Amino acid sequence: MKRPLAVIVFAFILGMATGAFAHRLTMRFWRHGPPAPEKIVAMMARDLTLDDSQRAQILAIVREQEPKIRSFHQETQERFDVLRKETDGRISAVLRPDQRVRFEARLAQLKNMPLPMMPDGPPPPP
Repeated sequence: MKRPLAVIVFAFILGMATGAFAHRLTMRFWRHGPPAPEKIVAMMARDLTLDDSQRAQILAIVREQEPKIRSFHQETQERFDVLRKETDGRISAVLRPDQRVRFEARLAQLKNMPLPMMPDGPPPPP
């Protein structure tokens, strides 16, 4: 009897840790979509000491790629949300009612956590 309980507890803890890590990682970079091209270039210019010519060329590249990146973000965010909800639902089904309440409270807490600040602040909303 102890072994199945230990497996369930381990799976729960592993699921929570994995979900929390994936959630934080995703939210850090993609909550509002990728940063504006100007912010990307400003960060690169600061980190790589770009000259004016490099800045202009990289800005053109980033602006050209931005629609593709935003489309990819939207597509992957939707898929991630479906997978996360499925995982949360499956985990919730394993829990006792008292555990389920705490689990759902923890998920709500993670959802409402502030974004970690990026070097120039969080990205602007789309």
